[in-house]
Amino acid sequence: MHTLRIDRRPRASKLPTANARTPDWKRHVNRAMRETDMRRLTARVHAAEVAIFLRWQEVGEVGRGKAEWQAMHAATEELLSMRVHKLKWPDFRLNS
Repeated sequence: MHTLRIDRRPRASKLPTANARTPDWKRHVNRAMRETDMRRLTARVHAAEVAIFLRWQEVGEVGRGKAEWQAMHAATEELLSMRVHKLKWPDFRLNS
């Protein structure tokens, strides 16, 4: 007779997990903040913005994970500042 064996070891995955030490979006933001090559900075900023957007989609409403929402909001402000001051993009907030 055959027995069913269940492997309880976690499998490596390229997708972020809820119990990951550092959320994927934070790693992307940190990479963008450390980037010194202006040719690669735009791509790093875009990657961080996409990662934050995807996480916002996962988290859902602000009430769930409020601290993370606040951290993501602060990160988006930092990314916008990088676009304006480092990449010399226009600051759309000045026109409103």
